[in-house]
Amino acid sequence: MGAREPAKLDERTSKTGLADQPDAELVALARSGEMAAFEELVRRYRNPVFAHAYHFVRQREEAWDVSQEVFIKAYRALPRFRGESNFKTWLMRITGNQCKDSLKRRKPKAVPLREGLHQNEIPADESRPDQTAYAREIGEAIVQLLEAMPFKHRQAFILR
Repeated sequence: MGAREPAKLDERTSKTGLADQPDAELVALARSGEMAAFEELVRRYRNPVFAHAYHFVRQREEAWDVSQEVFIKAYRALPRFRGESNFKTWLMRITGNQCKDSLKRRKPKAVPLREGLHQNEIPADESRPDQTAYAREIGEAIVQLLEAMPFKHRQAFILR
């Protein structure tokens, strides 16, 4: 049943002509109670929302959960959407805020010291150990810098 659901949604939106409608018209229809219009918005933006969430939470299941929460919050907040920005911008802002909340709730995972030391090792290329060492250093530096950035700066960096 789950595999057929997107096809039904695509068939329904193409029959009603919603797939060709701009976001502003779909938002207006969704505000008036037209569920098919909101479903079209979800269909349009489910992948970008998931990708944006995944960049921050770095866990697939958590990114799906965040994505679902984003669309629930967007649906509930739709009457308050002022239209000063486009719908996608507004939706991505909700996604960023939801990611921030999700990361605040996340408890740090305790890892034994010896296990943690070997967790991020890159497999060695015996032919070029100097390149392997250089790649490892660069990778560690990037991860450290990203983790040290404030959330809003990291968000801007990843979006760019």
